[in-house]
Amino acid sequence: MTITDEEANSYLKFRGHEFLPPALRDPEVHIMPDKISGAANVNFDELGAMKKKESDDLTTRMMSYVFRGTQRVTATGTLESQNGEGKFTLTSLTV
Repeated sequence: MTITDEEANSYLKFRGHEFLPPALRDPEVHIMPDKISGAANVNFDELGAMKKKESDDLTTRMMSYVFRGTQRVTATGTLESQNGEGKFTLTSLTV
C-alpha cells in the first residue's frame, strides 16, 4: 500500500486529535523514497504540565525544562515496514 503526503496530512488534520497530545499542533509529514520527515508546533509548557499529571516521564519533563513556549519540531528518519508493522529510525531532530 502506498500512502501519499496528502493522504497522511489529511488524516492527521482530521483524526490526529484522537491520538496526538493536545500540545502538538499543525502536524505534517513528508514521505520520500529513502526517508520520512515530520514536523509540528509543540507547546512545551503545555506538554510538560500534561505529562507531570499523567506519569513520571523523565524525558518529557526534561524537554519542558529546556524548551519553553511553542517551538517548531522537525524529525527525519527512515521507516521500514513488514508484516503489518513499522519501525522508524530517527536520524535527525531539530527544535
